[in-house]
Amino acid sequence: MNIAIFGSSGYIGLRLSHILNNNNNIKTLKLFNRNKRKVLHLLNNKTQGFDYEINLDNKEKLINDLKNVDVVFYLIHSMYEKNNFSEVDNQLATIVAESSTKAKVKKIIYLGGLGLEETGDSKILSNHLSSRQETGDFLREYHSNIVEFRAGIIIGGGSSSFEIIRTLGLKLPFVPLLWKNEGLVEPIFVDNVISYLLMAIENKDFDNNILEIGCGESVSYTDIVCLYSKIKERKLFKIPLFPFEKIITDNILGRIIAFMSSLPPALVTPLLGGVKNKAISKNYKIESILGYCPLKPISLKYNACLKDVPVSLPFIVASPTIQTTTPPSLVTLYNSLAMLSKSKL
Repeated sequence: MNIAIFGSSGYIGLRLSHILNNNNNIKTLKLFNRNKRKVLHLLNNKTQGFDYEINLDNKEKLINDLKNVDVVFYLIHSMYEKNNFSEVDNQLATIVAESSTKAKVKKIIYLGGLGLEETGDSKILSNHLSSRQETGDFLREYHSNIVEFRAGIIIGGGSSSFEIIRTLGLKLPFVPLLWKNEGLVEPIFVDNVISYLLMAIENKDFDNNILEIGCGESVSYTDIVCLYSKIKERKLFKIPLFPFEKIITDNILGRIIAFMSSLPPALVTPLLGGVKNKAISKNYKIESILGYCPLKPISLKYNACLKDVPVSLPFIVASPTIQTTTPPSLVTLYNSLAMLSKSKL
């Protein structure tokens, strides 16, 4: 089995790269990333790094590098592009999908985002959420076998959305309610995401499908912040500030949160655009599409109430040849928050 990963140094990409790099059933692993230095520690006779720009000028080179690759993981999201990240994402998806088709890659596995389109101007998907789904459309247009996973907030140390929640839960004196129509989100724990991605390598039931994954529980964004603060033994009250909704724009709020969290505003602001949307599973729930659920997702509310659960729950991914135990990680909300809170911000 030969695998290539685009976006190999990202939050999910780096974890996936580590697992596949240590899997004896993977013959070659090709890591595509803008900065090869971020994956230098993984490079060896089996794992190769590529850091050239993915564009039309390098398309033939890309096709050649993808020859003999069986599966491509597409984990690229151009969040740092200020105004045209959607256009950049679509261009990159087109180039990679076309190149994969010409190189005879069997399957592209893409990790996108949840987002439920509803009627009404206030329910239109944010640019960030709609772009994640458009990327899947462009991949499908130029390759015949796309597995698109759609996930909401990923719970785990290092996740951008999670770090925002941690910062707000620790530093806010109260939770401001700025939106009359606050959206909902269905979180998912990082171990579950990795397991789904690994399963898709060989499980043909996943092929040519959009699969919505999550913990099965929907909560508001402010509720997650309050839950974090409760675990940290901080009681945050919600204070309605609806009159300020038009004054405190996403751009202003993004800069404030970026200052508090040390995350770049270019990353935080697009994420805030989706707080009025419902990032929940509905039309393409994985159990509905497949007729069964490949794994039992870790519960958000149940694990948040336990104080004596283990720090990690490693498990085996069931597959004919891919038998991988995920490395210890923060897989329960209570323990992930408690463990991370010990580190200095």
